[in-house]
Parts: sequence; structure tokens; C-alpha cells
Amino acid sequence: MQTVSKEQAVAPFKLAIIDLLDANHYADFFEDKWRYAWLTGGFAPIIEYDIITNLADRIFWALNPEATTQEEWYKDDAGYDVRVYDKNNHCVYKAHEILPKSGAIANEEYAKQFPKNAERLKRLTLLREKASKKLEEIKNKNKDVI
Repeated sequence: MQTVSKEQAVAPFKLAIIDLLDANHYADFFEDKWRYAWLTGGFAPIIEYDIITNLADRIFWALNPEATTQEEWYKDDAGYDVRVYDKNNHCVYKAHEILPKSGAIANEEYAKQFPKNAERLKRLTLLREKASKKLEEIKNKNKDVI
């Protein structure tokens, strides 16, 4: 599905929180209500594109706190995507696109475009490395005991 540009988007906007399996395969249409959640703004619809995309990013990070790259994020179909749709039900924003596509987590271009995300991803990578080392130490210690 092609994302419509910001300039072509028609307010008001709504958010869709989508099960990751469906986000990759079936996000063009919504059938099973239990796989999706719509946030529409109710009596106060959201008409500012920047506000809705910032909200989408925050919800995405809350639902996928360990996501570091798009490749890793969708590898196991575990997680949620957050997308913004306009008045005409065109997808105008996909929150997962703030993640780098692959292992080049903090390349210069990505760091310039998303400085906070790049720093967050660096910290996550370091934490994972520390956790892996600690698990390896525990594993080796248990081998010695047996």
C-alpha cells in the first residue's frame, strides 16, 4: 500500500493500531475488529498532521519498546504498527518508518533526521549487548557447577 504524502492528506485524521502480522499483509482493509484499534478524536477530531504523527510515534514506542530496526521489528510478527489515515481513509503515515531499515542503526543520515531515536537505539543496542554478555556468564557459571 502506498502512503499518501503529507500535502495530499485531508484532515481530520485518525490513528489505527494494527497487529503486526496484519500491518505487513492486510493493512489495506480491516476485517477482524479484535486485531485493530481506531483512535479518531471523537467529538474533537485531530486536524493537525504534525500532532497526529507525533502521537503515532509515541504510541509506537510504547507498544514496541525494544524495536531497533524495521528488519528486526517485523521478523517474528510480534508487535504493533501505528498508522495515520486521513478523511478519505488513505494511509498518510506509518510509524514504523522512523526505524532504520536494517542494522545500520545510527548512520549519519538517520541520526540527523531522528536524533532522539538514534540515541535511543544506541542505548538499546548497548543494553542488549550487556544482557547477552551477562547471560553468557551465567550460562558458563552453570556449566562449571554441573
